[in-house]
Amino acid sequence: MPSDSTILNLRQPLPNRNCIDDLPAALASSAGIPQNDVSFVRDTYRFNFPSTPSRFVDDFRRYYGPTMNAFEAAEKSGRAHDLRNELEALFETQNTSPGKDLTSIPATFLRVTVAVN
Repeated sequence: MPSDSTILNLRQPLPNRNCIDDLPAALASSAGIPQNDVSFVRDTYRFNFPSTPSRFVDDFRRYYGPTMNAFEAAEKSGRAHDLRNELEALFETQNTSPGKDLTSIPATFLRVTVAVN
């Protein structure tokens, strides 16, 4: 397990910062973890919701921390309505469900696995 000082050292500039594929290995190397113990693969999580994209935005606003924080900040600056409109448009365009009353949005992420020896 890296020490707190090792974790703090991760703030140093990373090689190839513009290449997302190099980031996990660079972070592991900075933490003293051998690159052979780190693997990563692009993966997709599909958000499936049994209602419209607009209703899905409502749930994200109520229950998903980062979105809750974004709305809190937007409310303070008087932009909550704009944020909601932008999210609704995003959810609508990304929805791959064939039905109007269903939402299915794929979200690609980088799954990183570190072997513990």
